[in-house]
Amino acid sequence: MKQSMPTADIPTQPRPLPAMPAPPVRPHRHIPSLALLALCALSGAVQAQGAGPGSPWTFGVAASAAWFGDADLDGGGSVQLDSIGVSLSANYAANPRLSVGLGLSSFDHRFKFSGSGLVPQLDPWSAVHLRTISVPMRFAVDRQWSVSVVPSYQIATADEALNGEGARYGSVVAVSYAVSPRQYVGFGFSYFRGLDDDTVFPILLVEWQLDDRWRLTNPLTAGPTGPAGLELVRSFDGGWEASVGGAYRSLRFRLTDYYPPAPNGTGSYSGAIAFARLQYRFTPELSLSLFAGAQFGGELEINADGGRTIVSVDHGTAPMLALSLSGRF
Repeated sequence: MKQSMPTADIPTQPRPLPAMPAPPVRPHRHIPSLALLALCALSGAVQAQGAGPGSPWTFGVAASAAWFGDADLDGGGSVQLDSIGVSLSANYAANPRLSVGLGLSSFDHRFKFSGSGLVPQLDPWSAVHLRTISVPMRFAVDRQWSVSVVPSYQIATADEALNGEGARYGSVVAVSYAVSPRQYVGFGFSYFRGLDDDTVFPILLVEWQLDDRWRLTNPLTAGPTGPAGLELVRSFDGGWEASVGGAYRSLRFRLTDYYPPAPNGTGSYSGAIAFARLQYRFTPELSLSLFAGAQFGGELEINADGGRTIVSVDHGTAPMLALSLSGRF
């Protein structure tokens, strides 16, 4: 226990070059990783695939809800989280080499602290609101190499904190190499600043079709809340799909200016999630996904304005369930 007084980004997959697509940072499902992660709340924000044969436009929409059970807090007490959100995306392929998109997402997370430990007594926040806008861009150098840039701007606030105080901005930059139309790998980095903190992390992008049934992919979109994770997927006949995966996420947000322990400070909730997913596709355009798993190895922090840590405690493992309905057109 450490204790002292104490997410779209929704890029959309570009249109491939005639022979070898090299898709960049793409949105797949957003998984509610750790409670905070609920931010991504298993947001199955599935990417859009086309507005008709030959159309340069693609659109996507997803709605999701997630539940995280009680996670014990070091120092006593526990925290529980519910999350709900919606994601929208649009992409325009100007030509086979260049595409640009727009992603919008809105998530609300309800925290419930209980028990008699330090954090529950401080009663740090009850609701966290995240609003994110991203502009994914991709340029294909040739049939194998492509470069992706995804700038994002996010407002992350707790309770009635002012939106203007909760800004975080930055970008994901990645280079991808396509071995074949259904096999590519990419590497890059993400840099985001704001909320009294600068964050840099490496990114691995992968879409690797192992055979007709199995593939390795990224379950999340890389962005302000972390890298993209990894997921092993198995497809079945009749529109069914199952997978297992994992990721790490971190949510950071502005506290109110009237919270006594840390006026206008910041809060954070981070950790890892392991999950299993079952998906059914009603039509090529509409799918429903159910997620079950656990959040673990996390940390909760309360920081003063300027970044000084006031409280930092680890939180334990919590069960997780989530549901996502995704459409594309």
